[in-house]
Amino acid sequence: MFSAIVAGCDASPASRAAIELAIEIGKANGSELYLVNVVDVAKLVPLSGYEGPYPEEAVNMMCDEGQSLIDGLVQHAQNAGVKASGCVTQGDAADEILNAASERKAELIVMGTHGRTGLARLVVGSVADAVLRRAPCPVLVTH
Repeated sequence: MFSAIVAGCDASPASRAAIELAIEIGKANGSELYLVNVVDVAKLVPLSGYEGPYPEEAVNMMCDEGQSLIDGLVQHAQNAGVKASGCVTQGDAADEILNAASERKAELIVMGTHGRTGLARLVVGSVADAVLRRAPCPVLVTH
C-alpha cells in the first residue's frame, strides 16, 4: 500500500516510537523508509539567547550527532528487513520533511510529537502541525 514512507526523526522518545511504527508499516507493506533529521538553527538561536550567527562548530556538531542518529536508525530498520536510508539537513524542520516527502514521492509521512502545550508550543512551534497542514500525502502522528 505504501511504497515510500518518510519519517522525521530526532533523539526524543516520541520520535523513536514513531520510527518503530514506521518500520512495522514498512515491513508489512514492503515499503522503502527514508529518515530525515533536521538541524533547525533558526529555532535554536532565540532559545539560547545568543544574538548572532550560530557558531559553525556547534552546527557541525549537531549535524554529526544527527548523522550518527540516522546511521543507527537506518541500520535498525535494515536489520528488521526494511529497505532504509536517510539524511541530515539544515533548515525549517517542517519544510525539510515535506521536501523529502515530495522528492521521494512518499505515500505516508510518520512523525512523533512531543506534546508541548502553552508557551513551549508557541515558542518552539509544532513541526507535526505544520507538516499536517501542508503534506501531499497522509501523515501518521504518534505521541
